[in-house]
Amino acid sequence: LEPSQLRRQIFLAVRDLLVAESRRRPLLLVCEDLHWIDSPSLDLRLEIDIEILPEGRLVTIAGVGRGIPL
Repeated sequence: LEPSQLRRQIFLAVRDLLVAESRRRPLLLVCEDLHWIDSPSLDLRLEIDIEILPEGRLVTIAGVGRGIPL
């Protein structure tokens, strides 16, 4: 597989796993250091939000580090 094809397959597998789990029970997704997020990771986050948030089965906690321990 080409790297872009492999990346897409992984993306879809992670998305499908989270969507399936959110249908079984609500999910808590913790994202730390979002200021460092790369484009593929942001795409995945947006796709997860589109798929799961309308069902009300996902809570996301996001943090941007400022050198202060949480």
